Amino acid sequence: MKALTSLLDELQGLAKEMDPDMEDKAEELKQMLHCHSSRHTKLGDRLADQAENLDFEDTLETLAELRQAFDNKM
Repeated sequence: MKALTSLLDELQGLAKEMDPDMEDKAEELKQMLHCHSSRHTKLGDRLADQAENLDFEDTLETLAELRQAFDNKM
């Protein structure tokens, strides 16, 4: 869970800075979610698509959804 939180934080920082490198981090997060058969894989897929298209605002919104989903899980 700590690795996931760290990745979410890093990705959020990149999206806020409008850094195109967020695409790589979003793909990494997507793979992590798929690897662990998370029920949140659809959010990961959407996030990766948004990052690939450099949709910074949408990426931040999806990140917030993911954070909320994981907070509710705990």
